[in-house]
Amino acid sequence: MSNITTRPPHYIGPDGRLDDCLVSNGCKIYGTARHSILSTDVIIEERAVVEDSVLLPGAHVKSGAHICRAILGENSTVEEGVKLGSVDTTKDTAVVGNDVVIGKGNDPMINRKAIGYITANYSSTYGSVLLKDRPIASVPFLGRYRLIDFPLSNMMNAGIKTVGVVMPGNYRSLIDHVGSGKGLGPGPQEGRPVHGARQRVWHHQGRHAFLLRDIISNKTLFQRSDKPYVVMMGTNIIFNMDLNTIIDAHENSGAQMTVVYCKATRNVDDETKLEINENGRLTGVSAGVVRR
Repeated sequence: MSNITTRPPHYIGPDGRLDDCLVSNGCKIYGTARHSILSTDVIIEERAVVEDSVLLPGAHVKSGAHICRAILGENSTVEEGVKLGSVDTTKDTAVVGNDVVIGKGNDPMINRKAIGYITANYSSTYGSVLLKDRPIASVPFLGRYRLIDFPLSNMMNAGIKTVGVVMPGNYRSLIDHVGSGKGLGPGPQEGRPVHGARQRVWHHQGRHAFLLRDIISNKTLFQRSDKPYVVMMGTNIIFNMDLNTIIDAHENSGAQMTVVYCKATRNVDDETKLEINENGRLTGVSAGVVRR
């Protein structure tokens, strides 16, 4: 604790909590602060959480806001319910300037360029007892997670809040895991990773594959969106990716479509093959051999 005699002592409310924090005089703590530095006259309201952050004099975090790895300038305000910053240490620290107000309308954690579209109706050409009653999207990963968590988490980390999910016919295990998406929020729920996305679920007709027909059938998602871009991802590949970097690269390229691919290190005859020219442009696509 620090002591500045020109300010009254700091105050911790009945539900306030401090954990490994440096707190100056004049602060009023009604919420929670962990591993943070709170300068003079900082206010943290009820149900607000501040973690691993630096709040300069007069910063005000309102009720229900969640701040993580951020620097708030003097007399800045974070409005109710806003989520600012990221637990991902590979991402830059969120910085808010002096006298700036961060509200839901200008929340930097909301991606205003893209919506998400996940095809969860993939099947496998390889027989497995794990796929007897479930699609690939709900195959367990390390016991706690499912394969669909990877694209959902990538979209959450990019601030994509609206996600459409195309379901397979055997969708029960997938619905059990992701639910309707309405209850997803900033904290852990039922032992699942939190995706923070509003999901719209449709049922796929016919065989389990990525089909243009599914996109046409679910065109309502795209027509209702005011975002200029759509990020489409499958659930049959495990990966983590910074989608904001991809969206920015697509925007700067001027191309109609951007494809993220992996250069093969071995001969795989059942994967889609892309022909890329010396300028990095896609010139052709050939389908792999499907094993029966």
